[in-house]
Amino acid sequence: MLDVAVDTNVFIASLLEQDQFHADAISFIERIETKQCRAHLSCIVLVELAGALSRRVTETAAREALEIMNGWIAEGKIKLYELTKKRMARAAELAIQLKLRGMDAIACQIADEFTIPFKSYDEEVTKRIGRQLELL
Repeated sequence: MLDVAVDTNVFIASLLEQDQFHADAISFIERIETKQCRAHLSCIVLVELAGALSRRVTETAAREALEIMNGWIAEGKIKLYELTKKRMARAAELAIQLKLRGMDAIACQIADEFTIPFKSYDEEVTKRIGRQLELL
């Protein structure tokens, strides 16, 4: 099983048919569902996902997405990590070094900590981290 740190935008793209990355995101999500990949996330990703979906679609869709994610967590398809002081300090350092926004630095910190690939559709983030972290 391939372990991958995953950005919130991958989950959003999988749920929005009009998203330019929808097809690729669906393919990646299928890999999670079939346990070919395990997603590693900061717990803050779930909060960001809920907020983004409730603004873009409906509250019901946001709640349904969280239910699915919580099921995947229970099944071991997603591994969540708390934002500890140590992780916060490393994310802040990544934000400074790579000039990342806060949430992007938190998501990247998981990839950095476990030396695993990072999956994101944010072109600015992937450009900035491309030399320091492995991208999927």
